[in-house]
Amino acid sequence: MDCPSGHGKMVLRKAKQRMTFRGVKVIVPIEQYRCTVCGAEAGTVNQAARIQKSIADAYRKAVNLLTGEKKLLSLKKS
Repeated sequence: MDCPSGHGKMVLRKAKQRMTFRGVKVIVPIEQYRCTVCGAEAGTVNQAARIQKSIADAYRKAVNLLTGEKKLLSLKKS
C-alpha cells in the first residue's frame, strides 16, 4: 500500500492497541500499514473487519459474555 501523502510504500505493522469500547478498556491486536516518513496509518477492508471482530470479542470477554467463537460452539452443541 502506498502512502496517501506520496511518501512511497507503507510498512505492515502488527501491534496491540489499548482502546475504550462502550466504556470498557480493552486491548486488541491490530494489523495496519504505516508510513515511515509521516506516520500515516491505513488498512484494508479485511484488516478493518478483523479489528472490529477483535474489539467485539475483547469487549464480550471483559463483560463476561460469550465471544464469537464460544457462541458458535454453544450453538453447535444445541
